[in-house]
Amino acid sequence: MSMDFNIKRRLTDFPLSRQLRILIGTLLMRVHPEKVRQVDAAPHSEDWGAAGKLIRNGLYYRALRSRDFDTLGRYLAEYWSADANCDFHELFAERFDNHFLLRDARLAGEVEKIARSTPCYQLLCEIGCGNGLVLDYYQQHIRGVRALHGA
Repeated sequence: MSMDFNIKRRLTDFPLSRQLRILIGTLLMRVHPEKVRQVDAAPHSEDWGAAGKLIRNGLYYRALRSRDFDTLGRYLAEYWSADANCDFHELFAERFDNHFLLRDARLAGEVEKIARSTPCYQLLCEIGCGNGLVLDYYQQHIRGVRALHGA
């Protein structure tokens, strides 16, 4: 199965504004090693200010580039448990329409193909379902799955 879901692997895969934040953050990491240790310990703290947020971009990119999935997992777990994400869905209400429907909805067709061709896949668990819009979309558009769960 060949699918291209715009997975970001190289710096040039990111939009220019993100590339700039990554580059500046990477430079700041060299100048402020103590701040790097602090941001690495709590990357989504509200206390970091602009420099810390840029360093966080550098840290994310360093982990992505080195395929350090443990660090990426730790950063994301910290993000989803931090107060900073409480308004995520309200602040980005257009994300479902502008991101999922425009770029990622085709995944539903691939999931449906797998579910129909392999009967053992009767349960779909969507992790990080947030406000449930993606799970609701899957429920309406994927046949061949008996149960859908969100976590």
